[in-house]
Amino acid sequence: MKRTVLLAAMTLAAITAAAPARATVVSALPDGVIVPIPPASDTLGFGAGPVSFGPGITWTSTTASSVFGYTGAFGYGFDGNGLWNSLLFPMAGLNDSEATMTFAFDSPVAGVGGFVNYSPSFGPATLAIYDGSMNLLDSVSLTFTTDLQFNGGEFVGFLLDTPEIRYFTLSDSYVGVTQLTVQDMVSTAPVPEPGSLLLLGAGLAGLAKRKRRA
Repeated sequence: MKRTVLLAAMTLAAITAAAPARATVVSALPDGVIVPIPPASDTLGFGAGPVSFGPGITWTSTTASSVFGYTGAFGYGFDGNGLWNSLLFPMAGLNDSEATMTFAFDSPVAGVGGFVNYSPSFGPATLAIYDGSMNLLDSVSLTFTTDLQFNGGEFVGFLLDTPEIRYFTLSDSYVGVTQLTVQDMVSTAPVPEPGSLLLLGAGLAGLAKRKRRA
């Protein structure tokens, strides 16, 4: 009995370990659309949100020290990974070593990413995507270095075959993001009510009768 249970556990572990990631981690989303982060009215944008912008996107953070729409004249620093001058490209920054900021989509998307950087002094930062039930679809750790490069960083994103992503999170190590890019957002056009459908049908029928009489 114990041997059977042990073998079953080992088999389950092997299947879990071999299970492929749901998404592809990408360095570009050429078919995506950049959704600019709007500049904060006070250039600093401190707070935890929520902030709604773009086509149904809401940003929040677990710490009020975060910034959204930051365009500060002194830039946003990443220690050994340099400094961002965000005057041209307003950004969202966690501004904390241990916390999470989230981009939530009213409608699911197939791909999401952005130009990111983090402070390697505090270890890797983590990017992740979740579906509408908060099931983890995929995640990746940021470990790159820029050698104090000004406005340095990398584009990191996720891509699925179908629109399933409802949440995009960035965690830890003062991670920052700009040039948020979204791909294949599901349309949220309202579905006509039954009454509207009846009126539409009547209108089409009327057009058909007029055409026959002509």
